[in-house]
Amino acid sequence: MRQRRGDDEAATTEAIPYTQTRAIDFWRILRLVCGLQGAYYLITGLWLLLDRFVAVPGPFSVLHLDNRTLGTDLIVALTALIGLVLAISSARVRPDGLFTGLGFGTALAFIVVGWRYRGVFSRWIYLELFVEVVFALALFLAFWTAVIADRRRR
Repeated sequence: MRQRRGDDEAATTEAIPYTQTRAIDFWRILRLVCGLQGAYYLITGLWLLLDRFVAVPGPFSVLHLDNRTLGTDLIVALTALIGLVLAISSARVRPDGLFTGLGFGTALAFIVVGWRYRGVFSRWIYLELFVEVVFALALFLAFWTAVIADRRRR
């Protein structure tokens, strides 16, 4: 026998107290940050690799990478690979500390190198430094708030 749906829905909505709040899922925020950083690194790396073989003018030409060597291309390929790993890690329910550490360490390395050699690049490097600082802080805060929130629930 089939029950009427309207009666059940009305009964359950009245039973929910007004003090119920929805908790923030910090793991979802961490997955979002990992996905954004991974997509950014993947697009940046692939764009610069494509620019190596085909002259593709774009937003990354402001770095003035005229002196392209094998070392520069390896760094660009590694950036694309790290972006792929971070993008794949965002599909996990709970990205672990290794993926988060990879993203944080990469952002920190780009901050240090960008700050050290900022005179060689154009003034656009400050925008890149800002983006990397945002990624580093977002990964750090999202990971540790998710871990602390998990431990409080136990």
